[in-house]
Amino acid sequence: MAYARARSLRKKLRLEPGCNVLYEVEKNIGFGLEHEQIVSNVPSHINAALFADDDGTPVIVGPELHHDRRVFRWARALNLWEFGCAGDSPRLVTTSHARQQRESRAFAVELLAPARELARKLGGVEVSEDDLVNLSNEFGVGSQLIRYRIENHKLAVVSEP
Repeated sequence: MAYARARSLRKKLRLEPGCNVLYEVEKNIGFGLEHEQIVSNVPSHINAALFADDDGTPVIVGPELHHDRRVFRWARALNLWEFGCAGDSPRLVTTSHARQQRESRAFAVELLAPARELARKLGGVEVSEDDLVNLSNEFGVGSQLIRYRIENHKLAVVSEP
């Protein structure tokens, strides 16, 4: 269901292959990284808290992260926000394996690096570490996310360094 949500949102926003998903979502929905507040001393199992401010604008509160991880956290929070899970009360983005958290991760990977687009680019060949880095730059995500997508969907074989 989370993959279908991500594909539906990509279709609704007309997100073309290779587009900047973060920019397009911000432009069309008003949900971007500028709604993020960085805090320290967050328990390690909590990636972020998501809530609406007084104006109804989404706010993501979490620890400082590398850009790739921030984008992934943002996409997970977007799932909670866009599909009604946030409601009027704050929600957490965590490392938990609860259904809602698993779905937010599935939504995020499909939104940011759709399996169909990856499969089209790869053609089932062997992929090197350099290829992972190039694909991660193209999709604007970390190479681990690309590796995860390729291995879980059996899109190609990832060669070991």
